[in-house]
Amino acid sequence: MNFLVLLPFWAYTAKMLSTMEEVYTDGNICYVSLNKPYRILKPLLEEGNLHPERFRVIDAVTRSVMHLSTPERNCIFVSSPNAFDELQQRIVETLAKDKCRLLVFDSISSLLIYLKEEPALAYLKKISDTAEMFRCEALFTVLKENLDDSLVKRLGLIMDKTVDMTRE
Repeated sequence: MNFLVLLPFWAYTAKMLSTMEEVYTDGNICYVSLNKPYRILKPLLEEGNLHPERFRVIDAVTRSVMHLSTPERNCIFVSSPNAFDELQQRIVETLAKDKCRLLVFDSISSLLIYLKEEPALAYLKKISDTAEMFRCEALFTVLKENLDDSLVKRLGLIMDKTVDMTRE
């Protein structure tokens, strides 16, 4: 099942972490980060009692700002957030190798910096199909303030369910 999770700017990280904690309690999680380097993300996962050892992070940020990145356990560094083929390849490899049961894509808002709406929708469909192929649930996060209603509706056509965390 694929979920579109609409998050508020004022509580983005806290709500995203609590959503993962509520939705998923066992198995490995593939976390694709287009906006947070692993060094920032890892302590957030530890604070959220999410057991960082369960996460397989695909970090698309670190190498774009630091040419050398030290290898990290459970983290794959992609060359940049707009290296879409490389990112897709790493997602497939991670889901296959680590038998992840959940894919978290953080975030659609960041993706829209690099792709216009139509190519972004096609790319998200490709990722959701990949998750489905590996029998993996997927959470696609987005800042609600970054989207207009028509894009939310179009994203809803790709996803199985939309969860609006901005009303809480």
